[in-house]
Amino acid sequence: MNKRTIDLSGHIIDSLILTKTMGIIMDKGGEFDILEIEVGRKKSDISHAKIEVSADSPELLESILDELSVLGASIDEIKEVNLVEAPKDKVAPEGFYSSSNHTHRSREEQQVFEFMNSEVSSEKPLMNLINGIASEMKEIKAQGGKIGIVGGPAIIHTGSGKYLASLIKEGYIDVIMAGNALATHDIESNLFGTSLGIEVETGKIVAHGHTHHMRAINRINNSGSIKDAVEDGTLTGGVMYECIKNDVPFVLAGSIRDDGPLPDVITDTAEAQKLMRHYAQEVDMVIMIATMLHSIATGNLLPSRVKSICVDINPSTVTKLSDRGSAQVVGIVTDIGTFLPLLYNALMED
Repeated sequence: MNKRTIDLSGHIIDSLILTKTMGIIMDKGGEFDILEIEVGRKKSDISHAKIEVSADSPELLESILDELSVLGASIDEIKEVNLVEAPKDKVAPEGFYSSSNHTHRSREEQQVFEFMNSEVSSEKPLMNLINGIASEMKEIKAQGGKIGIVGGPAIIHTGSGKYLASLIKEGYIDVIMAGNALATHDIESNLFGTSLGIEVETGKIVAHGHTHHMRAINRINNSGSIKDAVEDGTLTGGVMYECIKNDVPFVLAGSIRDDGPLPDVITDTAEAQKLMRHYAQEVDMVIMIATMLHSIATGNLLPSRVKSICVDINPSTVTKLSDRGSAQVVGIVTDIGTFLPLLYNALMED
């Protein structure tokens, strides 16, 4: 038999990590022997377990260990690590691969994120999920944590921009990561009352409305920047206005398809990603709303400790996130025009 020893540490009992570990070993045809176990006696105490995993072949053993590493298992090495010099800057040695973004797990990370971790579905109880997210947000803010929003222009198109703006004003949002479109249509809606030329409040098509987003960009360019437009009175409300007024940083990452773009858009994608990575390390929760491009980009930057939610009317957006390694992301399939008002109301309740 081929054998290796793994270590589990943390709240492995009430998070079911120990049970899942044994289940994976048995389901894949391996065997286990618990060598040591120390169970924490208080809720704040962590538990430890040392388990010997065995399998009939080295290949099967490696397959089992790969799955256990995703759960956070530490695998005892059977030999010294092989150090290899990188051939040059930004080039990893051949054969090197960082296999996981899981850094640690805790009791607090379960809660709402444990009961929402099934397959992507539009059939989950929406209000229960939203109330759970609101509770998590309140707890994070009460502990001095930070929450980020990754947003697409559909937030504005659906008339939900006012709710996001209010969440910023109320102090729930600490950073916005988006593209040119969200900011442009937010500014358009506040200058002209339209988004992509459609009247936000009534849904009516406005004559020559298709020119409004370019006119909005032009006015911001005339002021010099979004901040300058707020200070000179050109921009008087909306998501970007509240970011400026409440000192909430934003990263507008550019795209080759952008109109304009706005002067605040970072057109160097490497620079934009560097800034996004900076904020990704600071936040405790990220809510990704109606943007496949920026959701996947942000997901690639997040450590797994960050509580992550992806809300989109299209289930494939959440699926693609998971397929690209962001397995910790909770997916909610619903209309943004429904989600944001309900979340705002849940947060405003006593």
